[in-house]
Amino acid sequence: MQKTYLFLLISTMVVLVACSNDAESPVSGIEGIWVSESIVSINEGAEITNRDVWQFNEDYTGTYKESTDGDLNFTTTFTWSDENDTYAVNYSNAQMENATFTIGELLGKATLQDEEGFVVALKE
Repeated sequence: MQKTYLFLLISTMVVLVACSNDAESPVSGIEGIWVSESIVSINEGAEITNRDVWQFNEDYTGTYKESTDGDLNFTTTFTWSDENDTYAVNYSNAQMENATFTIGELLGKATLQDEEGFVVALKE
């Protein structure tokens, strides 16, 4: 009887270990949400919050949204590719110029940087 319990205990442990979190790792470090947010006050008047958001998906697609004070002003989709940790973004809307980004770090936060190395957004 003790051998049966021991066998069941070991079998349960093996099943639990085998069913641990097998989540797939991201295709690329750029996957996820990147945010640029600025707060502007003109002549010490009311503050205006501008927010730009890039959502990079693992299937090499994404969305870009611009909003002011929570109101959506503009949205478009894009496709992206990765070549040697340089990310080419091709927007579907002709109003947006295609872009190239790299990933950097500033004060311990991942940053999305343009071709000239300027920080464009922080990873959320």
